[in-house]
Amino acid sequence: AILGFVNKQQAQDMLLSKTNGTFLLRFSDSEIGGITIAWAAENPNKLGERLVWNLLPYTTKDFSIRSLADRISDLNHLLFLYPDKPKDEVFAKYYTPPLSKAVDGYVKPQIKQVVPEFTSPTPEPCGGASAFMDQTAASSTSQSNNYGVYASITENMLDPEGDFDLDDTMDVARHVEELLRRPMEPHAQWSSQQS
Repeated sequence: AILGFVNKQQAQDMLLSKTNGTFLLRFSDSEIGGITIAWAAENPNKLGERLVWNLLPYTTKDFSIRSLADRISDLNHLLFLYPDKPKDEVFAKYYTPPLSKAVDGYVKPQIKQVVPEFTSPTPEPCGGASAFMDQTAASSTSQSNNYGVYASITENMLDPEGDFDLDDTMDVARHVEELLRRPMEPHAQWSSQQS
């Protein structure tokens, strides 16, 4: 479901009341046309503290290399699309099919997205974490207050008397679907270039 435009603070408020691994896609506040993924997870450096992590925004150039759906598939720590849909149930139809077997003795490489802090069962602190993502800390004691903020946000987003524009929302939905499907036929180009 498309809720409308969600800023960084609203995303944090929405995600902290959900299970770890719940994520959402939103347009970036800082990168025009950029799409970012925000998700809830435990703070690897402080037991009991939860964070909302935000990947640096993807641009059209990023999606020409690897589709949004495949990037979501690569990130095993992303489990549920907000509010609680299993990610494969939503995005599997957009995943690029697995590459075929080796041809003429060549093995085709695959590009995969990795978030260093989430690649091992026990993530270690990384000095360059901010180069990859932004994180917003929230203590587990403040989670009850966040739900109230989320409730008021939802009322504003779905207010029939508000500035909500269905045509604009549908344009956004079509744009996101287009990004999910990119790139469609790079394998054919890749095969012809390797010969």
